Amino acid sequence: MSSSPQVKADRDREAQPPLDGPELSPKDEMIHQQLAMLDAQLKGNVSLAEEQFTNSLYHELVSDERVEAFLASCDLYDSKTERWLNIPKAEEISEKSDLYKPVLEIIDNIIKGLSDGADRTRQIKETHDVRLLHLEESEMDHYSSPSLAIRARGPSFELPRLTKNGSSTSIGFSNVTACFDVVRSEDAHDGLSQLGQQAVYARQIFIQQPNRTFVRSLVITEHYFHFYHFDRAGAQFVSYIDYHSSPDAFVRIVIGLSSDDEEVLGLDTSVQWIIEDGRKTGGSVTVIDDKTNVRKTYSMVDIKPCFTRFTLSGRGTVCWVVWDSENERDLFIKDAWIPSWRPDPEHELLETALGLEGVVQMVACEGNRCETKDFRAAPEDCWQPPDTSRSRRYVRIVEECCGEDILNFGSEMELLCAHQ
Repeated sequence: MSSSPQVKADRDREAQPPLDGPELSPKDEMIHQQLAMLDAQLKGNVSLAEEQFTNSLYHELVSDERVEAFLASCDLYDSKTERWLNIPKAEEISEKSDLYKPVLEIIDNIIKGLSDGADRTRQIKETHDVRLLHLEESEMDHYSSPSLAIRARGPSFELPRLTKNGSSTSIGFSNVTACFDVVRSEDAHDGLSQLGQQAVYARQIFIQQPNRTFVRSLVITEHYFHFYHFDRAGAQFVSYIDYHSSPDAFVRIVIGLSSDDEEVLGLDTSVQWIIEDGRKTGGSVTVIDDKTNVRKTYSMVDIKPCFTRFTLSGRGTVCWVVWDSENERDLFIKDAWIPSWRPDPEHELLETALGLEGVVQMVACEGNRCETKDFRAAPEDCWQPPDTSRSRRYVRIVEECCGEDILNFGSEMELLCAHQ
């Protein structure tokens, strides 16, 4: 790495302070609450990655030659001056809104020029005046309005079901691939200062797209962009990437964030839905059992999870009730990101307890679908290297269905017997 020791020290100090958000008016107290909650969730789980991380992404989607050809033919980019011509200079900008349409125009051109047909299901939209409603455990009138977002159609996306307070009926956290905030350089500061707001978006995407494995987003100024990656182990970000002098990295990231390949977007394609008129009408979960290697697809009893953990980092538990047509019974599927450093995970204990009366019986298990470290920057590409032992492992357990939630006990004796 070529940066001086002082620069590295400065970056190390930046990588872990409390999250900061924009200045909030009283009516935006809801955002303040979100930021405070995410501060606690991400504290100690944020790392600053090198630009090498973003440079390494999405090369499998578009070749160097195609990117070069696109930039050479694109009327918006001048390779001689190394500038996106429609982006105003700092002295020409009075408000951040002066940047909305120029940035949107660039992203739209990239998607249409290099996406190999994804533009039929992916469109960049202005959302700075749109309320993207939040889904919470308790009733709240929370919403966010990122500057731009990529609206998507496909087996993991549906039109917003939450519609109130003037919110959009065509775009929400349930059908976006990624969010972008567009700000002036003088307001963006470093990448860490924008992390809190990006985490708010990421958390809602995890909640409203329950088959997400990771979420990525950008903050774009007239000079550079910041890149953000969120998963169940926390967050990583890359700051100050000059998209004028390094347009190829920006082009690839836009292609990656608008891909029509849902796995590239960070979606688990073993969980899929049937979409009719923009709505989920049915769905399925596919399991490949570790022990037998038998692949089974179960139909969802309900298109919504029966349980969702509403946190950003941590286990990220999502549970489904599914129908086992072969044995004509309901089954319970639990997806969770377990700490890879802890011994005796739940599925191994359930394996030991097979046939034991009074213990829920495991039907199938996938003990290591993937790990958070698979999606992240390598330790050598981080100024503050993430502790790879803190990686989380994605586990899917299929169990026989039990009774109601323990909170629905009818007597003290029933509660005590359930805990026996």
